[in-house]
Amino acid sequence: MSSFIIQKNRSLAPTLLLLFLATGLWGEIASGQKQNEMKSMENLNDEEVIAALSSQNAEAAHQAVKEIMQRGDRMIPLLLRCKGNSNFFYGYGLGHRSSGFLIPLPSGDKQTNDGSFISIEVAALYLISAIYHKSLEFAEAPYLTDGKSVEWQRFNTPERLKDAWDAVETWMQEFKSEGMESLRSKDRSPLSRSKVHFWAGR
Repeated sequence: MSSFIIQKNRSLAPTLLLLFLATGLWGEIASGQKQNEMKSMENLNDEEVIAALSSQNAEAAHQAVKEIMQRGDRMIPLLLRCKGNSNFFYGYGLGHRSSGFLIPLPSGDKQTNDGSFISIEVAALYLISAIYHKSLEFAEAPYLTDGKSVEWQRFNTPERLKDAWDAVETWMQEFKSEGMESLRSKDRSPLSRSKVHFWAGR
């Protein structure tokens, strides 16, 4: 019916288009696209989901984050393989939804990471802790802190990353021998023995 009206009276076409957009047609299309992305992510194997963290498409990287959380404990060994991966994380969803942090995105692959951008290895560290806490919102932001002041959100320095990985790798041995529920009962998080933690995290 609507296509007939548009053909008969072309002057109404812009008005009808706006009407369709206003009544949620655009939202339905966007929702459908997101559902397709989620379904396709579900069809990937674990290694492919981890690889999707490196996507420069923000929504794809975000869906990878959600899928990793959905799969849970079994993804931790694969996340450990991200150590040293300095590629940029272009997704979102790491941190509390009401956090006051505005996390910058790099303008290009060649931009130097001064510690204010989130790398894949930082995202992996964050996700390991998030799986332990069963929440992506266990901290305010994916920024490592040791209590010292920083400038321009340059939190994720090589020194802090080293401290975090040392703690997580030690924790991993306990995870293998004791299991996640035992560690949770002891309140032994991945960074509990580290000098660093994620900003305002538990």
